Amino acid sequence: NSGWTALSNQTWCTVTPTGSGNGTINANYTENAELIPRVASITVTVTGLTPIVVTITQEASAPFLNASPANQDVTYPAGTTNFTINSNTSWIALSDAGWCVVAPSGIGSGTIFANYAENTIAVSRVAHITISSSGINPTIVTVTQQGPAAILSVMPMVQNVTYQAGMTTFAVT
Repeated sequence: NSGWTALSNQTWCTVTPTGSGNGTINANYTENAELIPRVASITVTVTGLTPIVVTITQEASAPFLNASPANQDVTYPAGTTNFTINSNTSWIALSDAGWCVVAPSGIGSGTIFANYAENTIAVSRVAHITISSSGINPTIVTVTQQGPAAILSVMPMVQNVTYQAGMTTFAVT
């Protein structure tokens, strides 16, 4: 029985380092999060014999892209909110509303910052942000911005007029 040694050329693939006679080499490999396949070569040697090289080819990871939370509720003054991106590929983010501007692109996981303008109308509004990447269904998140509270003001509160017919005015806001 001759003793043998095995050695992998990649850190993501570890092997049974030694054995004697007939046996088994266990090759343990980590997940491939990359979008390209990878190859590890395992060299098995016995003193006095020609080494034998075997390979493990690990398939590429499927691209993925998601964002959270699905919606950010914000108040009416201008500000910034953000969304967390979990991805292993490049992506592009686009807002459908001129009042909400987002960072245009990124690679891998990260954060999208959505800068929104003040809402001056008395109703809420929604911006849809589409995050897309080639070969993946797009992810859509929203920014829902509340409107300012409606106000009613009439000035002046009191108008004193003469006994004669005439006209006066009140300013309504």
